[in-house]
Formats: sequence, C-alpha cells, structure tokens
Amino acid sequence: MKKVSIIIPVYNAEKFIEKGIKSVLSQTYKNIELILINDGSRDNSLNIIKKWENEYPNIIKVFDQKNMGVGKTRNKGIEVSTGDYITFIDADDYIDVDFIQVLLDNALDNDIIISGYRRIDENGNVIFSQKLKSNDWSKFKQVTIWSKLYKKEFLIKNSIMFNDLKIGEDIVFSISTYVHASKINTIEYIGYNNVYNSASVTHDFSLKKDNDILSTIKILGNITSNKEFLKNNANNVRNFYNKIYCAYLFDKALVLPINELKKYYNDGLEWMKKYYKENNLKFGYSYI
Repeated sequence: MKKVSIIIPVYNAEKFIEKGIKSVLSQTYKNIELILINDGSRDNSLNIIKKWENEYPNIIKVFDQKNMGVGKTRNKGIEVSTGDYITFIDADDYIDVDFIQVLLDNALDNDIIISGYRRIDENGNVIFSQKLKSNDWSKFKQVTIWSKLYKKEFLIKNSIMFNDLKIGEDIVFSISTYVHASKINTIEYIGYNNVYNSASVTHDFSLKKDNDILSTIKILGNITSNKEFLKNNANNVRNFYNKIYCAYLFDKALVLPINELKKYYNDGLEWMKKYYKENNLKFGYSYI
C-alpha cells in the first residue's frame, strides 16, 4: 500500500490552517503523513499545528524553523518525507475527501499526476474552476505545484528542488518536473480548493510593481531548451511563453503607466524572439 506525504508550509496561517489539516485527516485514503513546517510564523500558527500533532502523532509531523521562504520550506518537506508519493498544499487551501485516493488510482507508472482545481473566495464561493483534459497542453495550463501527485523517487533521482524566487518558483518547479518526467497523466477530476487570499504575496500590488518576472522566464528558457523536450512539446512551449508573458503584462498594467509598461512589453518581446530563433520555434500569434 503506497504511502503519500502531504507537505504544507505554514507562515502566519492561524486563521485558516485548521481547515486544511481537517481536510487531510478526512481523506478516504488512510496511508498518509502530514508534514507541517512552521516557517518562522509571528502569529499563533506553531501552537495550533503542534496541538494537532499531539492529537494525531502517527499522522502529523511538525517542524519549526526560522523564516526561510516557501521554496526552502518545501525542500525541507521533501527531505523529511517518508512517502512513496508527495503532494503539496498551501496553508490557506484544502482538499476534497477523495483527493488522495483519486490521484493514486490514476498514478499507474506515471511520474506526475495532474488534476484540476477550484478557486474559492474567502466566503466559500467558487470563483473559477479549471478542469483539465487528457492532452499535452493541459500540463502547461496547470503550472502550479498543487493539485498534483509526484513520485518521490522521480524528484530525488532528478534533483528537482525549489529555488528562492519571490514569485514564479512554483512555475519553475513544475516545468522542471515536466522536462524530466517520462510519463505524466492529466485527469479531469477536480478535488483541490485554492482559496483566494487577498493578503497573499501573489496579490500584493507593490510586489507586482517591483517584481521582474522576465528573469524567471529566462530561467524557464534554459530549462525548456532541452532538445528532447522541445521536440515533443514545441508548439505548447511557444504557446506557454505567449500565455505567461501576457499574464505578466496584465499584472504590470494594474500598477504602471503606459510609458513604463512599454519597456516590459519590448524587453519580453525581444527575449521571446531570441529564444524562439535559437530553438527553431516559429514566432507568431497564439490562439489556444
């Protein structure tokens, strides 16, 4: 019976972490461990998760560290995990009761199993649902690290770890796994609930203004230049870069005047043209 390690980094999550913990403890699949890593929280998060560890010592493992950032915290989770498979949950999110069972049922000999997700507002209303299809483009639609199951042996063998980027570390991790994976299974099931937290760093306007995701895209460019990967995914890679750069420009447009926005537009366009040329990809419009 395969064991699944569920890793949750915890930082100032006292208001919502218990919902996520309860959703894990309610899973229909029981051979699990829940790894909760307190990343230097300044609220009551550590006391809350230690209380749950005391109640469920055979399932829950709590680790406490000074603030290291979410990437290094997830790396710690991978390091201490003992499961055959790993899944990640954000501290303000939660999963349906059959989430682990369904993903394991679809694991077979795949390195990664990818499912869809719901975005939930702070009142519990569904804002958006992403249901995937069983095709190659689906993995590029779903570049978050959650709502997935990873074979731990696959991550260790390929030395796939998180970096220290403020925004984009999940995309870099996901694309790295896609490049190295022998088999990936995308399924239509939706069992992950991503709670829209207005205080999250991804919704921080000052960070949208200061962060230059072009540096992240350049890191992705080095990863996706793998010849075998490009051979099998050329069109989807091209569409992927068009998509994420447009999304980045939308973020920038929220906080920058048009004269400043033009610089980001031009810099990104020049990088994409150069990348496409170096990798024999046709530059053009994308309609996917």
